[in-house]
Amino acid sequence: MDTPHDTLLGHNALSHRALLRLLERIAPPAAPGAVPDDLLRSAVTAAVTALRAHHVAEDEVMVPFLRARAGTTDALSAIHHDHERVAAAIARLERAPRAELPDALSGVLRAVAEHCTREEGLLAALPWTTLAGPDEIRALGKAVSDASRRHLRPAHVHLALLLYNLDPDERRAFTDRMPAFVSKLLLPWVFRGGWRRMRPFLAPAPRPVLSRPGASGGGIR
Repeated sequence: MDTPHDTLLGHNALSHRALLRLLERIAPPAAPGAVPDDLLRSAVTAAVTALRAHHVAEDEVMVPFLRARAGTTDALSAIHHDHERVAAAIARLERAPRAELPDALSGVLRAVAEHCTREEGLLAALPWTTLAGPDEIRALGKAVSDASRRHLRPAHVHLALLLYNLDPDERRAFTDRMPAFVSKLLLPWVFRGGWRRMRPFLAPAPRPVLSRPGASGGGIR
């Protein structure tokens, strides 16, 4: 059975996977003429919003918690430095004219990929069982999730971009504490009209729960 800190770090890693895949799926359509410019800019804005929400939650909740328990460690300093580097790459992306978007996206993707690998290793190496008890870590995980969600607006679009860039097993793990009517009914069925336009930037999404078993097509239209 996973411990609370295993769950916390696992959800953090799944957030990283979803963010990276979203950026990877935006990069090819950034070539001139691949998708309408307004759709591309919407996807870039959504990716930037999701990245900032994730990092704000870490900076405002997780890092202060760890600093209070472990002091100012090299690991926490490295995470802070990485967040500043990613923020600089994002600022360049937001300023980039259309012709420079592919290079700017590549810069963000590279910075985020390097950061995710480093952060996951640094967090995994911390002595979690001596820093906090199970209930404290569960409360920390909830506080991180709440802080992130406050910045993810509109929520139904951002949740779709994150969840449908996870494979089915990852999605089940990520939504294990999410109400089933949200992850299995509202997002894939009721709210699909709100995010359908973003399908070029999603991995194959699940069928609506009301689809007939065995129906052809396999994806949300």
